[in-house]
Amino acid sequence: DPWLQIYGPDGSRLYSEATYTSLSSTLSAVSAGRYYVVVREWGSTGFGDYKVLLSRVPGEQNADDEGKLLISGQSETGNFSLGDTDVYWYDAVEGDTLIVDLSEVDSSYDPWLQIYGPDGSRLYSEVAYASLSSTLSAVSAGRYYVVVREWGSTGSGQYSLMITKE
Repeated sequence: DPWLQIYGPDGSRLYSEATYTSLSSTLSAVSAGRYYVVVREWGSTGFGDYKVLLSRVPGEQNADDEGKLLISGQSETGNFSLGDTDVYWYDAVEGDTLIVDLSEVDSSYDPWLQIYGPDGSRLYSEVAYASLSSTLSAVSAGRYYVVVREWGSTGSGQYSLMITKE
């Protein structure tokens, strides 16, 4: 059972949670400096492999088989594996109305959609039990981030994602 702890540059614990399968944390850097992520077994009796993934929003993303610049009206298909997170981005102009559609292609998992603004603030977060659509207005010009992952991080499968500028 994984236990995740995150510590700030001053050594203060910012996050601590254990779970039976997997977990996810979203936090804002409160100050510049080195942050530490500690992963361990909750009960200290088990062992096994684990995966840690960091996505920085705003910022450059790690190269991945999915995750790239979204083009309005173009559908993207992504695949999930255990613990996978795909980060896409869209460059918007202030006042743009954007529609983001997410749907699962197979039903072995529940995709989770999160949208972040150019300043890194989370604008939207919803689980798509089959499909969902979100409409938002770009309040400022810049790069908007669309993060797609599996809700429980225990399934795998394929999803379809599209952004449309109205």
